[in-house]
Amino acid sequence: FWPTQRYSNPKLKPERSRQFSLGMVLQPSKQTMVSVDYWNITKKDLISELGDDVILSHLDKYENLVHRYNEDEGLCDYDPEDSSICYIELRKENRGSQKAAGLDVVLDWRGSPTDWGTFGARLVGTLMLTSKEQTGSGDPYISNLGRFVTNGIVQRWRHTLTLDWEQGAFGASLSNTYLSGYTDQNSAIDTDTGQYVAANHVKAYSLWGLSGSWQATKELK
Repeated sequence: FWPTQRYSNPKLKPERSRQFSLGMVLQPSKQTMVSVDYWNITKKDLISELGDDVILSHLDKYENLVHRYNEDEGLCDYDPEDSSICYIELRKENRGSQKAAGLDVVLDWRGSPTDWGTFGARLVGTLMLTSKEQTGSGDPYISNLGRFVTNGIVQRWRHTLTLDWEQGAFGASLSNTYLSGYTDQNSAIDTDTGQYVAANHVKAYSLWGLSGSWQATKELK
């Protein structure tokens, strides 16, 4: 962790975006509904702050943001001859563009009443197809899809699944929230070899919830 100093910027411009979506809804039966929506977003003039990892990895472009200690004068000033970092300057800027695209999926099923009650299921999920952005205007796009980059991660798949049951005055619901795994960012150095330590893989995250209900009267549930 390097010492940093953050600054505001009165010259910021608003972010701009262009987006479109296209979808369809299918209802093959009275009990079943399926919808799929494709969406695509491009944002320009992103308001962002460069991470210190990006700055140090591209010193040819961002050396002016790294302030080094001037030992002769006892001051913290820019000095390319001295490698000791006093602090890194972080400023809000309009930097490059961001592109994202994905599919939103909804599956809804409601069963007919049976001797065992009425069952239902609903899945709401998002499949990310693209997620990438530039660290600066003119820089190459870097994907953060399925991997942590600087300050964010976009999971490739996430969903909420709900299973319902009703029988007279009683009901129950089992839900699952799921986010797929990803490759974590790792800048640790093996002191024996001088090489970066292999990146960690973060497993998928799954959260289950169970609830029940009882309709005691028309006014109380």
